[in-house]
Amino acid sequence: MLRKILEAVGPSGRAKLNAAVGRKLSYLVRGHFLGLQSSRHATAERLGATPTNYWGKAAESVSMTSDDESSTVSIGAPGISRAAQDIDIVPGEGKKYLSIPIASESYGNRMLIGETAPRFENGFFFTSKAGNLIYAQKQGKGKDAQIHPLYLLKPSVHQQQDRSLLPSDDQFLDAALDTEREYLAATVADIDKQIVLRGADES
Repeated sequence: MLRKILEAVGPSGRAKLNAAVGRKLSYLVRGHFLGLQSSRHATAERLGATPTNYWGKAAESVSMTSDDESSTVSIGAPGISRAAQDIDIVPGEGKKYLSIPIASESYGNRMLIGETAPRFENGFFFTSKAGNLIYAQKQGKGKDAQIHPLYLLKPSVHQQQDRSLLPSDDQFLDAALDTEREYLAATVADIDKQIVLRGADES
């Protein structure tokens, strides 16, 4: 029945329906990200740092395109493919390591300012007893000097799939079907209105 109705309304009607579905799904994804923004602060809380607004930025990155064949919701947030599969994060071109913040002041900040300037003074590298490469800052002088670790350096990081980063399949399906029902109900109501108006004109 849906296919017959879509054929009847033609390309322009299908384009309107796909645009409506795309908008509804993009709102669903944005709302989901904003929900994560208010609840996922485990790393920031553990380090005593200020959250980076990653999920708020992810919500802002959501966009939608549509035509008479389909609608597409795009997400410009790095690593969002983790919702569908395991991912491996590797350094950018020309770099050997990922710098992972392990202190409140380094959280949300790159180790370098620009390409070469260190963000923290008196910074140095050392290898921990566990064999990890650490970038740290020396604080104080003489016997009172302390080593304050800032970044853990890794050649790559593996992250397991986390389907909860996006709405569930059922949520996507329900949102799409609800929009289709609303569109079809409005289309039928418009057709009925036109029939009534034509009948009034004829009489």
